[in-house]
Amino acid sequence: MALLLPLLLLLLVMSIDLGRAFFGWITLQNLSRIGANYAATHPDLSDWGPTSRYQELILRDAQAINCEPVAITDPVFTPYPAVFGGDVTVSVTCGFALLTPIGSALVGGSLELGAASTFPVRAGCPDCEAVSGSPPPPPPPPPPTACNREPNPFVGLSVGGARNAWAWAGFTGTFTPAAGADDGRTVTGRSINQVPDADGCLPHWTTVIVVFDPLPAQPDGACPSGTYVPNLANMTVGEAKTVWQAAGFLAENFLPDGLTGNLVIVTQTIGPAEVAPDGCADPASTVTVTTMTKPKADKQYCVVPVFIGMWSDDAQAAWTAAGFTTFVGFLTPELLPYIIEYQSLVGATWEKCGSAITFGPNPEGTP
Repeated sequence: MALLLPLLLLLLVMSIDLGRAFFGWITLQNLSRIGANYAATHPDLSDWGPTSRYQELILRDAQAINCEPVAITDPVFTPYPAVFGGDVTVSVTCGFALLTPIGSALVGGSLELGAASTFPVRAGCPDCEAVSGSPPPPPPPPPPTACNREPNPFVGLSVGGARNAWAWAGFTGTFTPAAGADDGRTVTGRSINQVPDADGCLPHWTTVIVVFDPLPAQPDGACPSGTYVPNLANMTVGEAKTVWQAAGFLAENFLPDGLTGNLVIVTQTIGPAEVAPDGCADPASTVTVTTMTKPKADKQYCVVPVFIGMWSDDAQAAWTAAGFTTFVGFLTPELLPYIIEYQSLVGATWEKCGSAITFGPNPEGTP
């Protein structure tokens, strides 16, 4: 019994050592998470030394453990320099002194403890290139969840009007040709880079190339009976007036007067004389148009803006301008207004235009 009591006391003291060491390791884990979280939201800092805010935050909580000296590594960014969406790793180590002589003898006086944490970088430039690597590639466009159908009619519209019809049908893919001198020509055909499914549906990122009727060939390149008449079908009134004048006709001969620029051209009538077989008319001719209300674009997916660094007061306007139809939300609204340092949706990626987004002044404590 006399021999058993010292052994039990020794085991008790060693269990206390093990408990203290485990508590110290848990605390080190928390310290590394504090450092990694701070570095993830301040990747542009250059001072990570002993007097920096970074080490101050870590060492403030390190006082709770009997473990010294505490060694803190500079943040390791992957890729480097730091980019939005990359990773940052912070490691913290210390020497833990044991109470029992046997424990000290076994580990050589102190027990080396260490912990490391890796956090995603949540601030900085999402489009910047890194020296030793590049940001992760953007995710592929999301699959369509609704049906995008090719506008009908398409052939017979003006090139500019067909471009409008393509966007209003919900397509985000490239339309060729781009806006320019050919907008008043008439579309005679098209080619697309996707195959419709059995229901006639196409992905919203489908691209289209249209072909159109050329100007009549003339020896001197001129219109023998006046000025070529542009096709204005499906253009907005504002676009049509620009094309009408660019073709050589008078602005005051675009009728009726006072039309809203966003109305869409349905029909056009040239007068007083008819258009010649070569497509030309007198420069003093008038055009009388009928219009309809501009249709709302059936847009399903929008690109999320990068809000990091933007004032909260400007967020709703930027969100709406990107095509989103919801109201933005704010964490800690009692602190408004503030510089946005956290956004719940990743910038420069596709999301449904009806998606919700939340902003915060500081991502600490957020998932």
